Amino acid sequence: MTFLSSNDSLYCFNTADLIGKLNGTTYTNPIVTKKPAFGAFFDNSMFVGGDPAAPNTFYKSATNNPEDFAGAGSDTFTASYPVTSLTSAGRALYGFTKNTIN
Repeated sequence: MTFLSSNDSLYCFNTADLIGKLNGTTYTNPIVTKKPAFGAFFDNSMFVGGDPAAPNTFYKSATNNPEDFAGAGSDTFTASYPVTSLTSAGRALYGFTKNTIN
């Protein structure tokens, strides 16, 4: 299981369950279509990847709405190889796949 924090929320990823969100003492599954292994925040959006249903796909949430992967500003990116990790550093987002860094 991997974790990603934002403001007062902790997002949980594990590929077996929908993305979980812990906000204080309440645990919910606000994103009902994705089961990614990991995520990263970058440029006011949440990026996720490693979903077994679409192993080569990175998903971008709508700007300023990390729980909306279908609205305006959301997007998907398909890599040539299965996604293995995501991280942001400074003004860059790095997407790792089995054989590349994007």
